[in-house]
Amino acid sequence: MNKQKSFQQQAADQMSKEALGIAKSIQRPEQTKKQTKLIAQGISQGIELYKKQFKEKNRNLDREKKKVARKFAELEQSQSYTQTETKSALGNKAGFALSACGVIFGLVAVLCFGLFVLDVDVKIATYLYPHTAYIPAGITMAGLSVWMFWARR
Repeated sequence: MNKQKSFQQQAADQMSKEALGIAKSIQRPEQTKKQTKLIAQGISQGIELYKKQFKEKNRNLDREKKKVARKFAELEQSQSYTQTETKSALGNKAGFALSACGVIFGLVAVLCFGLFVLDVDVKIATYLYPHTAYIPAGITMAGLSVWMFWARR
């Protein structure tokens, strides 16, 4: 603490010398030494006041910077939580939809192969589907079913 006071005292002495130098540089010929010293004291006090205000302003700016940084961190955290929550909710819904589609395509594939094996004729309106069409349709539906289940993971 003793070193701090001596350092502060040295800084004050240095400032007083500089203030006196400034006061002497603007001194008028009819001005007395006492008036010059008073002017130097005023300059010194002005410099001290300026430094105090500057420090206070910097402290306030640092506080505001910390507040903004905290708010930004909170916002980032809440956004990441919301994104994770949304992704998981969408992931569950998308997984269910893909599974349902996979099951439907699988059932249609089994139906196509069953129609081919059982030699069943399918007639829609007046058009009779040939038995050879069931195999490519069954393979396509089986492929789509596998793809839906693969995409779900």
